[in-house]
Amino acid sequence: MQPKKKSSRARKGWRRSHDSLTAPSVTPCPRCNEPRLPHRACTRCGYVNPRISLPVEEEK
Repeated sequence: MQPKKKSSRARKGWRRSHDSLTAPSVTPCPRCNEPRLPHRACTRCGYVNPRISLPVEEEK
């Protein structure tokens, strides 16, 4: 079936209002200042919080 009427730009915009992409928020690691996602372990030094630090494998 074909649509009865053309949907306007405004109606199309309202429908697609949640489809936009957002850049991930990035914070610097307090230990090495490498950019990292919040609440995640640092990929460079393994820092999580002051009490926990994870071992990191070195790249070849």
